[in-house]
Amino acid sequence: MEIWAMKNNYDFLVTKSTKKWWSIRCKDNTCNWTVRAECVDGSTYFMINKCVGIHSCAPSKKSNFGKTASARTIGKLIQHRFDDANDGPKANDIIQFMRLEHSCEITYWHAWEAREYAIAAVRGIPDESYAKIPKYLHMIKEANPGTHTHYETKKDGRFMYLFMSFGQSVRGFHSHMRRVIVVDGTFLKNKYKGVLLVATAVDGNSNLYPIAFGVADSENEESWEWFFRQLSVVIPDSKDLAFVSDRHASIAKAIKDVYPRSKHGICVHHLLTNVVKFFRTKGFTALVEKASNTYRYSEFQERFTEIVDISPALGRYLQEADVRKWARSLFPGSR
Repeated sequence: MEIWAMKNNYDFLVTKSTKKWWSIRCKDNTCNWTVRAECVDGSTYFMINKCVGIHSCAPSKKSNFGKTASARTIGKLIQHRFDDANDGPKANDIIQFMRLEHSCEITYWHAWEAREYAIAAVRGIPDESYAKIPKYLHMIKEANPGTHTHYETKKDGRFMYLFMSFGQSVRGFHSHMRRVIVVDGTFLKNKYKGVLLVATAVDGNSNLYPIAFGVADSENEESWEWFFRQLSVVIPDSKDLAFVSDRHASIAKAIKDVYPRSKHGICVHHLLTNVVKFFRTKGFTALVEKASNTYRYSEFQERFTEIVDISPALGRYLQEADVRKWARSLFPGSR
């Protein structure tokens, strides 16, 4: 009805809107135009049972354009153009589309809301997606035997934690991967925020090999410990296992509690990023990287002494970071 009113340059008011009845009339009180529909029993469809389809109001009295379609209606008109949620028309493109195809002028923000609705329709609404998690996890287990999942909610039923590790990934790790697991977290940008926790290995071609995924409220001690306890179900603690991460204290504590026999190292990339950030120069990064990568302890001592001579402050920072965690020659395990 919005599209029809927009094309024929008139406006209407909704006089009744329930699960059983829906009726509208022309915005001009003197006009007899009206439509009434009733819900068909046992369905969500409405059938028009009354329609006075001719306007008795005088077109000459109309000073404004007809009814503008809602953002939801416009979103449905352009929904097919969003094959990928990252693509599709921009707000200005939608304004041009409505102007050329429907002879209707809309504001930029109206077009933006329509675009957001279309994206939500393509990607799914977060509320509905969260409600589908249990069914989704069940089907994953059916399709990929050996998959381990865990879904945890609060006392009031609201989402708390999610863990997922595909059976095929776990079998591949145990069969063919080096026993080094890199863990990290990144922010989620959906309506409810949170963080994505990831455990990854590196295959023989130096490509990333995903092992497990987790969703939590934030990177804190509780969430990381919960993630590692779920990971330990598919990858048990072992003395030949090594973890690599940034210097996040919560990760270090969780690994110590859940994987006491394994070894924990610091990611050199994160360490070098901090060196640049805190010491305002990239000149030190090559020296630190060479020191971290060397295999012989004597060669490491030589390079580390060179760093300390140039910048005692950087030397203290690297020692505080625990040399055994970032220097290959001193790492107690195999990283």
